[in-house]
Amino acid sequence: MRVEVPGKIYIAGEYGVVHGGHAILAPSARKMIFTIREATSPMIHSMKYAQTFNMEASQGMPRPIHKAYAITTKYLATKNIPVKGFYLTIDSQLDSGNQKLGLGSSAATTVGIIKSLLKYHNVVFDEITLYKLAVLSDIKDTKKTSYGDVALCVVNAWLLYKKFDVTWLKRRLNMPIDQLVSCAWKDLLIQPMQSQTPNILVINTMKRAHSKPLVERFNKGIPLKVRDQAIQNINDLSVRLYHKIQHNEQPLCEEIEALDQLYADLAQDYLLSFYTDAMTKIRIIVKQYGGCMKFSGAGGGDNVLGVFDSHDALIRAKEALHEKGYMIVDDLGSD
Repeated sequence: MRVEVPGKIYIAGEYGVVHGGHAILAPSARKMIFTIREATSPMIHSMKYAQTFNMEASQGMPRPIHKAYAITTKYLATKNIPVKGFYLTIDSQLDSGNQKLGLGSSAATTVGIIKSLLKYHNVVFDEITLYKLAVLSDIKDTKKTSYGDVALCVVNAWLLYKKFDVTWLKRRLNMPIDQLVSCAWKDLLIQPMQSQTPNILVINTMKRAHSKPLVERFNKGIPLKVRDQAIQNINDLSVRLYHKIQHNEQPLCEEIEALDQLYADLAQDYLLSFYTDAMTKIRIIVKQYGGCMKFSGAGGGDNVLGVFDSHDALIRAKEALHEKGYMIVDDLGSD
């Protein structure tokens, strides 16, 4: 049996979505691939780590693998389903060699393991159940994490996303897991989008980002009144962009440039390291072809978006970026 899970690409709403705003996410063409077969013991083999983990001996394995297995076995127990022996192989296109591409490999690992094991044990489940189990597998960083990457990995489609009410959920963590998964979560919105794909390049800056320190600095280093206004502005621009994409309206650069300028102003005023030298150089190339740019995710590295009015402009910019040695992670304008 085979399961494929995409990487995540933030189009808009990062930072705001952590605090209850809306975000737009898109799936990458790059996947994480899971294959599972019968075996005498529960085993997970990671191609990335070139290592096989015996799930009955939990020490020494990567956190997402351990947590995903633990939550799945806990959920299976509520259905009186014993864990069968299996051999699950994980292969990933979300990294390039040893370089992480900022596509949410941890979320993809979590979702892929849970989905593979539920299917292997013939459990009937829907996407929202899969999302909730993945969230519950690691619920500690709710103030710094939106779990939008989890939603994207589950749905595998462009989506509008709004995080659940963290306080509401934490008050209910002592509920039996099957009941917690089956009830509606306050404020949660996972809404697949129906639209033609905009002309967007996802360009890697060749520098790995460290999201949690940036999010923490955003949360604590900006005066509360300024931060709240920024979150509101991010949400308003993201919702406007959502409606444009839904109705295939062009151009998109008004909202993209406004988001980019908002982050640039915050970076300058509060010494936030959202931008790198590579981003500045990429912006120059993107603008040469009539496009606009913003970072995808927390900034500080990983990926930026080049947004264009036409596919022809995207293709010409793509060639120019290749010539300068930049990696094109994805071409969201491709059919």
